[in-house]
Amino acid sequence: RERQTEKETIATTAMTEAKNSTTKAHVIVALDSSEMSDKVLSWCKSNVFPFAGKITLLHSYGYSPLPLFPGAGAKYGLSAEGVNEQMRNEAMKKGEDFLKKAGKTCVDFGFRPDELKLLIDKPAASTKKAIHDYIAKAKPGILVVGSRGMGTIGRTFLGSTSDYLMHNCECTVIVVK
Repeated sequence: RERQTEKETIATTAMTEAKNSTTKAHVIVALDSSEMSDKVLSWCKSNVFPFAGKITLLHSYGYSPLPLFPGAGAKYGLSAEGVNEQMRNEAMKKGEDFLKKAGKTCVDFGFRPDELKLLIDKPAASTKKAIHDYIAKAKPGILVVGSRGMGTIGRTFLGSTSDYLMHNCECTVIVVK
């Protein structure tokens, strides 16, 4: 509970600084297309968006290319490159559609995102690393992420994206539960 109180204090301090600042912060909201994304946007509507100078909605998608052998499937009009390109395009379309929907949600809340950013994970790269690399380039004042509550075992085996970002990003990171 003590660690939770420390995190809440840090988040409250960051929001207070954003409210009192004469310059509005660039806020990036990282969304993962889970039901948590709606909670994150709803929380941002009341706590961050009114004080943001720029709002960027960020979504990262990845896909795993199939390791097809050269010539395999050629008889049926398939190629490794063709299948993998189709998978990439479908993942990209799905990500774009999700960002448009999230952007519409923001507009419904009365805030228009300045940017909808879709990150394309390199094959075998982690989403948390892709987000971190983008944050390092964009240099926002605040990054808002959600926590899906994987629990200790899930975090141990998979690693927590929000935990990684909290410990590795240069900006203030707010985790919404």
